Amino acid sequence: MTRPKNVLRTSLTYLLMVVAPLCGLMLILHYGATLHAPGAVGGRWQVVETGTEVIIEQSGRYVRGHIEGQPFEALIEPRGSDQLVSIKGGRCAGLRAHLREVPDGWRVELSGSDCVRAEASGYTLARVE
Repeated sequence: MTRPKNVLRTSLTYLLMVVAPLCGLMLILHYGATLHAPGAVGGRWQVVETGTEVIIEQSGRYVRGHIEGQPFEALIEPRGSDQLVSIKGGRCAGLRAHLREVPDGWRVELSGSDCVRAEASGYTLARVE
């Protein structure tokens, strides 16, 4: 009579120690397949329309940099080939930029802040280095 009890305990232990971690791994791989890395925006850039220099340092989705000596901090949300950048610190906190990759740079559409007083809301960033 004790034999079936041992088989049940052994089966339950097997399920908990082998099958459950494998199922967890499959869920992680399934979810991870939908994730996209942020685009590389680090470096020295020039705003084509104004000649303004922008210096950006990037570590994954975290970005910080300077626009004409004014520091900023931001987060990138990858959206396929496009990037959504939210400025979190600095003079332009609250500014949102939608970046679309174009040959030799990025097309930037700005919204959400009055720190950029300009006639246009769209700019092109060209890599300097």
